[in-house]
Amino acid sequence: AGAGNDGKPGDRLSEIAEFYRVPSGPAAAANAAAQIGVFGDLRRIGETTPADARVLWYSPAYVALLSGRRGARLERPADSASLEAQLRSSGADFIYLAHLHPRDSAHRLGHPLDPLALAAGLGHVAWRRDGPSGEPRAVLLEVDRGRIPKTRPIP
Repeated sequence: AGAGNDGKPGDRLSEIAEFYRVPSGPAAAANAAAQIGVFGDLRRIGETTPADARVLWYSPAYVALLSGRRGARLERPADSASLEAQLRSSGADFIYLAHLHPRDSAHRLGHPLDPLALAAGLGHVAWRRDGPSGEPRAVLLEVDRGRIPKTRPIP
């Protein structure tokens, strides 16, 4: 059994596909542990949000499957206006961000937590999961609809 094993499927390092895809044992264990952290976050979303909550994240299917909440797809926003537009169109109540992107584990498109800076002022932190050095690993933001501009002027 690996770190984070609380008896649920997917909580053992050897149950994560990345554990077998990465040839280096320590790197495989780190990748698997990161995925287990995200699975735990998604369960926590189900425990800490209203049953009718809509959650914006890169993989809405994972949100639905593991949290029992409605997911809305987050496309990596280029700026605050893009994030605001996604919030308006999706009707999301929460934004979930984690240091692991489900389809870009190499961070080729940038760090998956980058939108956190773009979301400043759009709501408040519902909860945060930190790494061993206090760095954010995951954040759930509760959106304040009153802080999302109806539209933005075109520059």
